[in-house]
Amino acid sequence: MDVDREDVRRIAELARLDLDAAEIELFTAQLRSILTHVEHLGTAAAEDAPDTERSGPAAPPRSDEPGADPLQGPPDAFAVAWLDGFFTIPRLAAMDQGDDESAA
Repeated sequence: MDVDREDVRRIAELARLDLDAAEIELFTAQLRSILTHVEHLGTAAAEDAPDTERSGPAAPPRSDEPGADPLQGPPDAFAVAWLDGFFTIPRLAAMDQGDDESAA
């Protein structure tokens, strides 16, 4: 696919990018290379693709419902301790050092 400087200028304008002449030249070459590669990928025959079978069973499809995925375990299984309904973690040793020690 042929991409020219005007294509890159228009894309930059849509993305609200202020490109100088050197950047326009660079991005024109890069975009042309990317689109040529994608065109090449489109010509690959599926029968030439390597076998991608997994060694184990496939993961079951997720239900098509909005919302967060359920946890595999209760939240308290992940927490070290709880305080007022929130889980707590051990304090980092670096937080206990004095300011003059951390500057060294």
